[in-house]
Amino acid sequence: MEIKQLAKKYEDSRLNQAKGIFAQLNIIQNLLQTTFDKTYGVVTLKQFMLMIMVKQSTEFNEELTLTDYGRLLGCSRQNIKKLAIQLETKNFVTVKQSKHDPRALAIESRKELHKYFKEVNQENNEILLKLFSIYNDKELGMLYKLLDKLHEGIELINEK
Repeated sequence: MEIKQLAKKYEDSRLNQAKGIFAQLNIIQNLLQTTFDKTYGVVTLKQFMLMIMVKQSTEFNEELTLTDYGRLLGCSRQNIKKLAIQLETKNFVTVKQSKHDPRALAIESRKELHKYFKEVNQENNEILLKLFSIYNDKELGMLYKLLDKLHEGIELINEK
């Protein structure tokens, strides 16, 4: 059975569509992670996402704690700590005590992180352009807005 055949079976009602979308999001996440991890042997997709957030916080001159990164990336502080320690062994980041809260740990970028992004920037852009080349500008804008709305739905679930 192909994924498109399976998806067709879920078109008949709103609830089934929701189930199908949920399943496809999980499958897409797995496919993206597997593809990324095969393409970039140096870091995993989860490590890469944390590296992006650390790079952004550095550019905004904003110190973020492990908890802050966990909130942004949708995972626990403990998961962020594990990823950060792995990245620290690769000299991409330093895990240190927060300047603002002595009880919290923060992540600081290192030169190696910025060097890595300079090296992979062109390839990353090409991959992203290829991945989203099947969408016209209007569709891509709509997908962006719909994913933002999906975040709102997740927030509704988490309010309980």
